[in-house]
Amino acid sequence: MLWALAIPIASIGQKQAMYIKVAYEGGMFTHPGLSAGIERPLGSKKNAEGPWNEFRWGGKLGFYFHRRYQTGVFVLPGISWVKTTSSGFQYGAGFHVGYLRAFIPNTYQVSDDGSISRKHFFGTNHLAVVPSFSLGKSLVKKSIPIEYFFNSQVMIQKPYFEGSNIYYVFSVGINYKLN
Repeated sequence: MLWALAIPIASIGQKQAMYIKVAYEGGMFTHPGLSAGIERPLGSKKNAEGPWNEFRWGGKLGFYFHRRYQTGVFVLPGISWVKTTSSGFQYGAGFHVGYLRAFIPNTYQVSDDGSISRKHFFGTNHLAVVPSFSLGKSLVKKSIPIEYFFNSQVMIQKPYFEGSNIYYVFSVGINYKLN
């Protein structure tokens, strides 16, 4: 899954724009976390004095934490679409598919002789499918290379016991535009 991050990083020296993204990312309001990633434009269309449409691809690395339930680490490559109006207001949608490692706390193991020991870093591997919708503001027209955003996501975690687990995830952060 790290290939999705390697390709945009390898093209840093090119003249094309690149966005570095940093965000607070929390699941269901009780799982605080952070994420960081990069995005590159796939293509864009700008109307005269009108909206700007841009498709971006890239990925993000992140984690969330819950003391009694599970802690997750994820790598999510994906694609997104962002529309920026002439006033800088932005809205968009995205779709990411990647890897989630969930670590389960307070896990114990019983050995053959009957002794009990704590099992550290016990966890499960999952496919994570994450559709999203975002709202934000671009300050690029004011010569500030920053966009800030609020992103509402649904993380579908598969397999999860006999089926799947669905989290509501929100993130608040900034995109810093390079080039």
